Amino acid sequence: MKFDLESEKMIPAALFPLFMENYTAKAKNVLVAEADKFVLGLSSLVADHPKSNFYATAQDEEGVKRVKEVFCNQNPENFVNSDLYSRNFLRESSLENFDFILSSPDFGFRTLCSDSYFICREPEMVALENLLYHLNKNGTLCIVVPGRITFSQGSIGNLRKHIQNHYKLEEIIELPKNVFLHTGIKTFMIKIKNAEPDNTPVSIKKYTFQNQSLVLDNQTQISLKELKELDSWNVERIFCGHSDEWKNFYNSPIPKVRLGDVAEIFRGKNVVGKTTSHMSATKSLIGVINISNIGEYKLNDVNMDYIDETERMVSRYILHDGDMLLPARGTTLRTSVFYSNVFSIPCIPSANVMAIRPKPEKLNSVYLKIFLDSSFGRRLINAVQQGIDIMNLNASDLENMIIPLPRIEQQKIKAQQYERGLRQYQEAIDSAETLWKKTLSELEQF
Repeated sequence: MKFDLESEKMIPAALFPLFMENYTAKAKNVLVAEADKFVLGLSSLVADHPKSNFYATAQDEEGVKRVKEVFCNQNPENFVNSDLYSRNFLRESSLENFDFILSSPDFGFRTLCSDSYFICREPEMVALENLLYHLNKNGTLCIVVPGRITFSQGSIGNLRKHIQNHYKLEEIIELPKNVFLHTGIKTFMIKIKNAEPDNTPVSIKKYTFQNQSLVLDNQTQISLKELKELDSWNVERIFCGHSDEWKNFYNSPIPKVRLGDVAEIFRGKNVVGKTTSHMSATKSLIGVINISNIGEYKLNDVNMDYIDETERMVSRYILHDGDMLLPARGTTLRTSVFYSNVFSIPCIPSANVMAIRPKPEKLNSVYLKIFLDSSFGRRLINAVQQGIDIMNLNASDLENMIIPLPRIEQQKIKAQQYERGLRQYQEAIDSAETLWKKTLSELEQF
C-alpha cells in the first residue's frame, strides 16, 4: 500500500532520533497513537525493540491497514481504528495502559471538543490529557504539541498545572521551524512520566536544522519550583531567564508588573471588504490604521483605509491619545503611539494590529515604546508570540509580558528625553537631506 510521504501530517524522519532518545528501553507495551503518521520510522522502531509489544491506533480503517503492513509480525488485534480526541478511545483495544506512548496529534483544529471531561477543549490538548490517562505507573508519554502549550493561560494553563502537580515533567524541547511540512506554528516535544513529581530538574532544549538533521542548539535545566513560579513552559523565556541580561533585569530594584495589570490590550477590527474612500462616505468617515501605517517612530496616513460607519458602531475600537499600536502579525516589529491631532478623523486599528491602552496614572506610552523597542523588550515579545517566520501576537500573550515599572514621574522624564532626542535626530536628518539635495542640484549643472 502506498503512503503519502508528503502529507502535512507525516512525522518527518528527522524527528525519529529524538523520539528514540526518549524511548524507555524496558518498555514492554508500547502505543503509537495515529501510527499511520509514523510510517517513516515504524519499521526500524519495531526492529530495534524486538522485546516490546506494539499497539497502534489510526483514525480510519485505511490507516489501520497501512499500519498492519508495517507491523506485519505483531498481533493484528493490537491495531484499532479509534478517535484520539474522544474519551475511551481505546475501548476496542486489547490493552488500555502502556509503558511508553508516542504521539503527534493533528494541529490547527477549528472544531473544539465539547466533552467537559477534559480540562481543555482544544483537540491537541485533549489528545495530550487523554494519553496521560493510559500510562502505566512510571510509563512515559512523548508527544509533539503546538507552542501554546508552553505559555497560554486559561484552560491550557490549568492543564500545565495538572501535569506539574500529578506527573513528572521530564523534558520540554523546542523543535526547529518548518520541521513539519506546511505549518508555520512553533512545535514542542514534551516528555512526561506517570510518577510523583520530585525535585529532579526539568530538562529544557532547543534544536535547529543542519543538513536535514536535528542539532542541539541550546539547553538548560529548571527546577519544578521555578517552573511553577514562572507560570509557563516558555522555552525562550526560560533561556532568557538564565541569561545575564535577564538576571540583571530581574535583580534590578525597579518594580516589575504584568503589562495586562497596567494596560488594556485589544486586537483591532476586521474591516475586509468594507473600506471606502474620502468622497463616498455617507455616515461618518473612520480611518483604519494598518500595519503599513505603523512607522519606526510614528504613525502615518499614507494609503490609509477608511470605513463609512458611525462612531457608535465602532466605539469599542476608537483609538485614544496615547494608545500604542504594534503589528499582530508580520515579519517586522514596530511600535508607534497614537495622537489624535495627527489625524483629522476618528481612527480604529485593523484586525492585524494590536492596541495597548496604558492606564495613564501608572504607565506612560512613550516609556512603554522605549522598553518594547529595546533589544531586551523585543526578546521578551519574541518569547511570548506564537509564530515562526511570521510573528503572531494576541492579547493574552502581551498581557502576560513582564515590564519594568518605575514611578510615573521617572517614566515621564525618560519619555521627555526620548522625544527631545527624536526631534533632534529628525531635524538633523531633514537638514542633511536638504543639504544633499542642494549639493546634487549644484553638481548636476552642466
